[in-house]
Amino acid sequence: MYLCVMKCRYTAKRGWKIIAMMVCLLCWASTLCGQSTKEKLKRVHVKVDSVLTTRYNKVKYDTNYVGRPPQKLTLKIRPNLSGSNITMRGDVAGVYTKTELGTAYRGTVSLCVSYIGISAAVSINPGSLSGKNKDVEMNVNYYSPRFCIDASYQVTKTLSGGITRADNLWHFEKGLVNLKVVSLTAYYIFNHRRFSFPAAFTQSYTQKKSAGSWLAGLSFEMGVVKRGDYVPISMPKLKILVGHVALGGGYAYNFAVGRKWLFHVSAMPTLVVANFNDITVNGEDKDVRMKFPSALLNEHAAIVYNCTPRYFVGGTGLVTHTLFNAADIHVSRHRWLARLFFGVRLL
Repeated sequence: MYLCVMKCRYTAKRGWKIIAMMVCLLCWASTLCGQSTKEKLKRVHVKVDSVLTTRYNKVKYDTNYVGRPPQKLTLKIRPNLSGSNITMRGDVAGVYTKTELGTAYRGTVSLCVSYIGISAAVSINPGSLSGKNKDVEMNVNYYSPRFCIDASYQVTKTLSGGITRADNLWHFEKGLVNLKVVSLTAYYIFNHRRFSFPAAFTQSYTQKKSAGSWLAGLSFEMGVVKRGDYVPISMPKLKILVGHVALGGGYAYNFAVGRKWLFHVSAMPTLVVANFNDITVNGEDKDVRMKFPSALLNEHAAIVYNCTPRYFVGGTGLVTHTLFNAADIHVSRHRWLARLFFGVRLL
């Protein structure tokens, strides 16, 4: 009995020692793992930075015309202002009718960060924060030496305007009509070795000498106009779906003045080659076919002033015109986006 008790005490004492040793080993192993993880993350960071730096400094352009800023990090503050309007005119039931609708101006402020050619931006809309403007707009702009993409998604609840029919005018208040539009335009730059779109719009390149390029482009747009939630009962249930694909080309030019000024202008008209439209009034569908010519026109403009090698200011503008004919109705939509920027290059 005494031997059993002694053995049990010895076993218990030994068990506690084993448990303590295991805890120490686990703590030591976790420390080693933590150090290993930090070292791995550090190695991954160095590797990624090396790959991006190599890609950033890779020369696929004529260095007499295009260059790269020596700094890796760029910070920009960018105020933005945008707006759009729609005009429809033509014979409706034998009577000339004209409809003009426009959105409220939408202003935002963006903070942009760019590191070795990779950019990200965060925008704040003061109007949305105060509840005065509930419109939603998202813009995605990608500018590389060979390809450029301008994409946007717009939800508008502030359309207002009027309808003129047989010398009678009816006013549309905000909220009677809602608009949703998705649009995308892609460009291919032929003279990408001597001409740089990013030099004017992202400042990730520099344009040393004036140069231009022909462009080839594809445009896609789809929009839905429908009756709002708070409308008079007498107003019919209306839904208009408009979609089209267009192909075309244009020209862009960067005019470099000395080492500080850069001016950019470009235009790319495209003709509609495919469309799908539908109008629903009080549940009745009416198929509407576009007539030739129906077109989209995209225009860019930019000014960049390099105050010093590190500091720069400027502004950009994008205007999109959509013009199409359907039966006896002509529809035009105009959208514009203006931006100012103040930037500094670091590291």
